[in-house]
Amino acid sequence: KHRQHALVSTVKNHAAGLYQVQYIHNQLTLSGHKVEIGYWRLEDIRHVHDDLRKLDRQNPHHVKNFVVDLSSQADYRALLAQIPEVGMNRIGYNYLLTTMDIATLDLKRFQHGGVNITGFQLINLTSSRVTDFLTKWSTLEPTEKERDGLTKTFVHNKKSDRKSYGWRKEVEGGVMINAGET
Repeated sequence: KHRQHALVSTVKNHAAGLYQVQYIHNQLTLSGHKVEIGYWRLEDIRHVHDDLRKLDRQNPHHVKNFVVDLSSQADYRALLAQIPEVGMNRIGYNYLLTTMDIATLDLKRFQHGGVNITGFQLINLTSSRVTDFLTKWSTLEPTEKERDGLTKTFVHNKKSDRKSYGWRKEVEGGVMINAGET
């Protein structure tokens, strides 16, 4: 049967994900778009083979459209390593990765199967400010990174303190959803 609306599956591994999906669905519906959005939460990102197989079997005769919104770059790397292992890297599979830094992900295993992967590169990696920041950031101990709060300031709010302002200038635009986190 031919669908008269878009079919999209969202794949997330964080609690705010369902609220974001509901918001997007409501906005699309209010603007007259017919869209069916499925929500799939991955509990253990390191072991998702069974979850991926179940997700793949949901609509066996349709093009697969996935919006992948994960908590960290490490989570994207873990998921992307498992997708080819279950055969979801071929024609008919479309992934939109919500990462702001797709350039740091290894997509070599997806080059020759016909899969479509779309993402964003919002961080100017050639900027001296960015490279200086990343160099300093990589030398910090993990507890210092968490205490510093630069990641949360950059990703979740737009407070104008000096540390985040200099970093934010290197972002090439876009709107970030806060989902109630501060």
